[in-house]
Amino acid sequence: MHRMLLLSLLFITCLTVLSLSARADSSADEVQVGELSAAFSPDKGLSLTFRGVPIIHESSLWVVSPGWTNVYYGFGRSRSLDTSVQEIEGGGRRILVEETRSDWMNLRYEVSLFPGSRVEIGLAYRWLQDKEASMEYCIGLFSAAPLAGATYEGETRSGEKVSGNVPFEAVSADPFQATLIRDFRRIAFRTRLGTLALESEGDRSDPVFFDGRKNTTGWGNAHPVFWCGFLGSPVQKGEWRTRRLILKLEGAKAAPKAAPSPRLKASQVIIEREDARVPATGPVRIIPTPRKMDMAEGVFRVDAKTRIVAGDRAEATDLRAAEALQRELRDIFGRFVPIIRAKSVKSARHIIVLGELNRNNLSEPLCEKSKVSVPDKEEGYALAVTPQWVVVAGRDRPGTYWGAQSLIQMLGFDEAGRIVIPSARIEDYPALRYRGVHLIPDRDSLAVHGKMIERILARYKINQIVLECEYAKWDSHPEIHQPWAISKEDLKKLAEIAREHFMEVNPLIQSLGHCEWIFKGGQNLDIAEDKNNPYAYCPSHPRSYDFIFSAMDEAVELFGHPRFMHIGHDEVSMIGQFPSPDCKKCRGKSEGDLFIQDTLKLYEHLKAKGVKTMMWGDMLLAIGEAPDAYNAKTLEEAQRRRDALPKDIAIADWHYAAAREYPNVAILQREGFEVIGCTWDSHENILWFARAVAKEKARGLLQTTWAGYYGVKDEIKNALHQISAYIVAADCAWNPASPAIASAAPYNADDLYMQQWNTCPLDRRPKAGFTVDLSAFGTRPLKDDIEGSGWLGYGPEQDLRNLPAGNTRLGQIAFRIAPQSVMLTSPLLPALPDEVTGIPIGTAASAFHFLMTCGWPVAEGTEVGAITVYYLDGTQERIPLLYGRNIASWRDFAGGREAPVVWDGKTPGGTRAAVRAYAWQNPHPEKVVSHMDFSAAPTAAAPALLAVTGMTGR
Repeated sequence: MHRMLLLSLLFITCLTVLSLSARADSSADEVQVGELSAAFSPDKGLSLTFRGVPIIHESSLWVVSPGWTNVYYGFGRSRSLDTSVQEIEGGGRRILVEETRSDWMNLRYEVSLFPGSRVEIGLAYRWLQDKEASMEYCIGLFSAAPLAGATYEGETRSGEKVSGNVPFEAVSADPFQATLIRDFRRIAFRTRLGTLALESEGDRSDPVFFDGRKNTTGWGNAHPVFWCGFLGSPVQKGEWRTRRLILKLEGAKAAPKAAPSPRLKASQVIIEREDARVPATGPVRIIPTPRKMDMAEGVFRVDAKTRIVAGDRAEATDLRAAEALQRELRDIFGRFVPIIRAKSVKSARHIIVLGELNRNNLSEPLCEKSKVSVPDKEEGYALAVTPQWVVVAGRDRPGTYWGAQSLIQMLGFDEAGRIVIPSARIEDYPALRYRGVHLIPDRDSLAVHGKMIERILARYKINQIVLECEYAKWDSHPEIHQPWAISKEDLKKLAEIAREHFMEVNPLIQSLGHCEWIFKGGQNLDIAEDKNNPYAYCPSHPRSYDFIFSAMDEAVELFGHPRFMHIGHDEVSMIGQFPSPDCKKCRGKSEGDLFIQDTLKLYEHLKAKGVKTMMWGDMLLAIGEAPDAYNAKTLEEAQRRRDALPKDIAIADWHYAAAREYPNVAILQREGFEVIGCTWDSHENILWFARAVAKEKARGLLQTTWAGYYGVKDEIKNALHQISAYIVAADCAWNPASPAIASAAPYNADDLYMQQWNTCPLDRRPKAGFTVDLSAFGTRPLKDDIEGSGWLGYGPEQDLRNLPAGNTRLGQIAFRIAPQSVMLTSPLLPALPDEVTGIPIGTAASAFHFLMTCGWPVAEGTEVGAITVYYLDGTQERIPLLYGRNIASWRDFAGGREAPVVWDGKTPGGTRAAVRAYAWQNPHPEKVVSHMDFSAAPTAAAPALLAVTGMTGR
C-alpha cells in the first residue's frame, strides 16, 4: 500500500506538468439542489460545494501501465466523453458522464444530488484492452477548511473501529503516515459546517482517506486538501466493476449574528503620528546566502560626493557591474552616481570600487585595508563596506558582477531617507558551477523574460538558461507556426541579453516524445508513431529526421553553435502507444531499442556540428533508483539504456518529489554522465536535491518552470509561485549547505520576486499620518481559548496572539493593532457580521495601508469582500479584496502578490503564520474621507481587518 500510494502521487505530478501544455479548456456541467452545488469538467473532474464552501475541489480517474510508466486513459485525456444533466424524481439532479466510443474504456460516472444534502457518486467501468493495467480513481480532493480540527469516527471493511481528531496541521508529507483511514466502509467528520458522513459501496470497497496538506506534488499545491479514493486497482478486459460513495451533510444551524457596528466620531479612533511611515529598511539579507559575511558598525552613505570607480583599462564587459549598480541607484533609489576611472581618484573616500585585482589598481589595496580576501574560486568575490569606501573585487569578471549584485541588495535608507549601505565584509563563491533556469518563450518573451534576466536572474546569480524553443517560428517549418510563437529575431535578442548578464544560453527542442508541436494543426501526421495520439514521431521514418534535424540546425546557427542542445527525450511513451502496433517500420523493436536508436542519431548529428547533447534523464532510470521520474520499466532495461549512450551526454535529471535522498545522482555520476539536477516549485525539493547534487559533486541545478506556453506576460498573475522559485533555486545552488536556507521562513520568495520586479523609484521621504483604533469594531479576538471562542476556534495553540499588539511598526508602516480583529462572516464562522460600517476617518489621506488576513483560503482571484471609502462630498471608492492578490489567509505563504508579508511568525503551538499589508493609493488625496465600511462576500474566507494606517504627507 505504501509504495503504491507514493507511486500514484508522484505519477500525478508528471501528469500535472504534462497537462499544462497539452490540455484544452473544458466547460463544466453544473447542478444545484438546496445548499449543495456540483460541477464536472474533464480537466478538473468533480467539484462540490455546500453553502458556498468547497467540499470537493476536484477529482480524477487514470488508467496506467504497471510501474506508472504510461497513461492509457483519463477523464482529461478522453476525446469522447458525453456529459448531460438529468432531473431525478423527488427534486434531485444528476450529472451523467458516459464513455461509449473509446477503444480503451466503457464507463458510466454519475454525480447525483438529492434534497437533504445527500450526494451519490457512482462509477461503473469496463476495460477493453488486453494490456495489463491498473486504475487510480480519486473520488475527490476534500477541502481541508471544514475538516481541520474536526473529530471523526469510522469503520473499515474488516469491522475495525477508527476514531480521532483531524490535526490542525498535517503530521507528515508521507501519505502513508498521514492516512486517517484505509479500506473504509464508513467515516463521519463532525465539522463546524455539521456532520460530513461518507459511505463506500461497490464490488471492491477499499478506499483510502489521507491528509494531503503537506504533499508537494501538483494536485497538493493548489489547495490544502485530503485525498479520498482508490489506488492501484487492477483492471481486466471485459469485466464490469463498480464503485460508489454516498456523501451526506447534516448542516449545523447558524448562530445569531453579532451586534451592529458602533457609531463613533473620528476624534475617538484617529491617532496622529509624525512617523506613520519611515523609509528605513530592515536587516540585510543577501540572496544567494554568502559563504562568509560579517556585519560591522557604521554605514556608507551614497550622496552627491559618491563615485563608482572602474579600472583604467576597463572594457565594455568590465563595466557591466558598475553599470548595473549605477542603474539601480538611478532608477530605483533616485540618485545618479557617475562612473569614473581609478586614475581620477584623489582620496579613498566616497568611492565604490569595482573590478578584479588585476583590472582595477584600487581593488587590492582597499581589500587589504578592509581585511577581505578574494576567494581563489571561479565566480568568487570579496566585498567590503566601510564608512569611507566600498570595494567589490572578483576572482574573474563574473565574480565582480555577482559581487555587485550582492552590493545592490544591501542598498537601503536610514530613517532620514538617506541612501546607506551597512558596513560588512563578505567572501563568497558558488558551490555549483551550473546554476540554471528553464524558460519557455513566446511572442512577449523579449519584454518579459528580458526584464526577468536583469531584475531577477542576474540579481540572484543565475548563470545558465535553457530556452525551450521548439515552438519558435522556424523558417524550415512554416506549416506549424502559431500566432503566439516567438520569432527567431526575438530569440536571438533574448539570448544576447542573457549573455550580457554573464549567462550561457542553450536551446531546448523537444524530440521523440512531447512532440505535439510537430503535429500542431494536424500537420505531419505521416511521421506520428501513433496517429490516433500524435505525441511521438516515428523513429524509424526517415522524414522524422529531415524534420527534427532542420529545426535543430536552425537553432544551432541562431544561438551561435551553443555548447549544448537539449533534445528533451522525457516521458516518451506517456501518451498513446510507443511503439505502435500499427507502425510497420518499428515492428519488432522495443521502446528501449527505439529510444537508444533515436538518441544516438541526434547525438551524432549534433556532435558533427560541434554541439554537445543534453537530455532529460527519466527514461534512464527505473523504480528504486529515484524518488520519482523513472520511466524505464525494469532495472535491467534502465541499465541497458545507460550502457548504450555516450557518457559525454549531459543528463538533466528531473525529480520533483520533496525527498530527502536522491540516489539517482550517484547512479548517473558513477556511470560517467555529467549530471544536472532539475527541480520544480517545491522548496523542499529544491533544497534537498541541491544538497544531493553538491554532495555527489555533480555539475549543478536547473530550475524548471512549466508555465508560459503562449502566456509569459501573465506568468506573474498565473504562476508566481513557479517563477518565484527561481530565487530559492538560485540560493540553494550557490550555497546549499547554508543553515539559513533550511531555517523556517527565511524569506518569502513571492514577495521578493515582486519587490525586485518593481522598477518604480522608491519613496525615500518619511511621512506623517494616522493610525485607526479599531478596538470598538472588533468581532473576534486574536487569542483563542480551550472552548474555541476566539480567533478561528482551534484552541490557544493555533491563534494570532503572537502578532505584536498596540502601537507597533511592521516594515516601514506604523500600525495600531487591537486585541480583537474585525473579522467577518463565513459559513465556517456564521455568527460573525456580514459587514462593519462607519469606521470614522475625518481627514484627507494620500494612501491607506490595510493590515489584513483571512481565516481560510479560497480560490485565487475570488472576491472575499470589499473596503468602501466614503468622501465628505458624497462620492465613494470601492476596493475589492481579491484572494491571492491583495489579501490572503494567515496560513497561505504564496498568495498575495499585491500585499507583501509584513509579519512572519508562529502560533503558540509552533505553526507558521503570516500577516500581509495592502497599500492603497487614494485616487482623491485632496478629498476628506468621512468613513469606511468593511464587508464580506459570500465565501468561506472570513476576511479580517487587523489595522488601518493613513498617510497625510505627500
